[in-house]
Amino acid sequence: MSFPLCVIPWEKILSRKHELRPLMIIDLHIHTYAGSSCSVLPPDELIMRAKELGLDGVCVTEHNNFIGKRFTGRYDDLVVFSGVEIRSIEGDILVYGLDEIPFGSAQEIIDSSKEQGAAVFIAHPFRSPPFISIGDAIYRLKDFDGIEILNGNCTKEENQEAQNAMKSLHCLGIGGSDAHATGSVGKYVTEFDEVIESEDDFVECLLKGEYSVKNIIFKTDKLYP
Repeated sequence: MSFPLCVIPWEKILSRKHELRPLMIIDLHIHTYAGSSCSVLPPDELIMRAKELGLDGVCVTEHNNFIGKRFTGRYDDLVVFSGVEIRSIEGDILVYGLDEIPFGSAQEIIDSSKEQGAAVFIAHPFRSPPFISIGDAIYRLKDFDGIEILNGNCTKEENQEAQNAMKSLHCLGIGGSDAHATGSVGKYVTEFDEVIESEDDFVECLLKGEYSVKNIIFKTDKLYP
């Protein structure tokens, strides 16, 4: 059974600030070259591109470090948040709201992150080799908040497996581009039902689960992926 995707036309994004219901469209998974050696995306280009696309926010999630915190704040109509993508023994985990980065097994990272009050999501759990992903081990893990069910670097089939796991485990689902270059920013996003200004509010909203995952069309009728 396919997970229903909502497509946001470009015109709706540009006009969203005139709607009665406030929305925030945020790309929750982005790497810049400031903190991830695998990325070629400069932080300033990330901000410019996100503004061009009409996003309300982006979250810089560097690999195993807090360098993304350097760029947090408001840039005109764009808010930049930070998180971290942690490499566990089994695979990658997206965590938002950490004070200290834990390392070790996936369960150890989940437990330590939850003790810190963070929001914990398993990143691209079914990405194929040579990439390292948690895979079916996700069904043995406990106490994480959700799964990244749309990742811009995964195939449709890999994202579908993540969506199936979310349904089976009755957990939350988020979406992000996993951008490592300018052209990938905004490929998948998460739309929140309220305006978020602070890091604390950002984590609280992630934990509440009052959002939906989106597949965006920008000035084209081409569907992604």
